[in-house]
Amino acid sequence: MKYLITLIIPIFLFACGGKKADDGGLNLTDEQLNEIMKRKPMTNNTNPGANSDEAMLQLEASYQTDSSVLDNVYNLAFMYCSKCVSDSTMQSCPKAEQYLSRVIILKADHRQGKAYYNRALCLEHQGKYESALADLNKFIAMHSNNPKPPVNFYFQKAVLLHKMGRSPEACTELKKAEKIDTTGISGLGWSCK
Repeated sequence: MKYLITLIIPIFLFACGGKKADDGGLNLTDEQLNEIMKRKPMTNNTNPGANSDEAMLQLEASYQTDSSVLDNVYNLAFMYCSKCVSDSTMQSCPKAEQYLSRVIILKADHRQGKAYYNRALCLEHQGKYESALADLNKFIAMHSNNPKPPVNFYFQKAVLLHKMGRSPEACTELKKAEKIDTTGISGLGWSCK
């Protein structure tokens, strides 16, 4: 079944390429996108299309045909962002920024504004801390009244502020993060007293 799904996803990616943003496109969940990104490039052609690079190529082709298909642009942005954050050469980062910016232009609050959050991650990975903080603050503003935000942005803001050498502010944000979720806090490598 798992292999059947990996064969079907590229077909859907290609088939949904011509739809307009309001017509749907390929609306994968973040979990489904993460699963696609876990697949390593194939070393043989026994199962072409079952890896993230093939899916990205198909989404790229769809984007070239119609850059207004919001779900496809988001999926492509998410894939490039995942590659950017895990890539030490940062070759994927400019593409990630490009596609995340396109999502923001099309609909800034798409998927609860996660394009801002993901772009902040990519910018942080490249050492562009001020720009990352600006995007993270935009994401936080979108969720200022949300008691259970889609991600623990306070944790990410604390990490970012710490990298910027702004420890007192980082500690303030870390305390807010602890109220939402303590996952990852013990592994930070620094603490607040």
